[in-house]
Amino acid sequence: MRHVWALLICFISVLLLWFFSYEYLPIEVPMHYTNGIVDRHEEKFFVMSIFFAFSFILLLITYLFSLLFDNKNTNKQKINTPITIFMIIFTLSINVLFLINVKDESLKTEKFLFVLIGFFFILIGNYTPRIKKRNLFIGIRTAATLNDDTTWKKTQRFGGFILVILGILIAFTSLLPIHLAIIISIILIPMGIIVIHIYTNRIEKSIS
Repeated sequence: MRHVWALLICFISVLLLWFFSYEYLPIEVPMHYTNGIVDRHEEKFFVMSIFFAFSFILLLITYLFSLLFDNKNTNKQKINTPITIFMIIFTLSINVLFLINVKDESLKTEKFLFVLIGFFFILIGNYTPRIKKRNLFIGIRTAATLNDDTTWKKTQRFGGFILVILGILIAFTSLLPIHLAIIISIILIPMGIIVIHIYTNRIEKSIS
């Protein structure tokens, strides 16, 4: 129930954010850029409506996602809290960043998305070691981890550490040019998955 209230408060915050910002926005706001140059504008009421709908859908999906884990996770190991926290921060951030960008188009607000992605990895990485029991729904699930409790626990701890490192590195890519940040992030994520997979195989072989 507390997740429902948190999501509801988030949506109300979005409404209030736009309500207090609306009169300060230009009649038409930028909606699309090509090579850093605005090539499409939309009427601000239409844009506000889009952000309302988008925010509502995001938060609704988060709520439905949490119900799915509540109903199907037999071990009662919920991932609801970290997912809910991230989606609330993400929803508020995209609204705030858009409004800031309308105020000053010279700001590179899109780089903040890398901070959000990094934060998500850090959040999940901190949560993963807490998943003590094998299950089919949350955690780092491979054939090896699902077949042995020791492999499962060690992989969740090590994988959580790797996810935190990934999150920190991705967050720091926001300091780089946008194209370089994208390339580095695309390389880092598969590398992290490969390292976790290699570690899991080593644990499995040492036990067998």
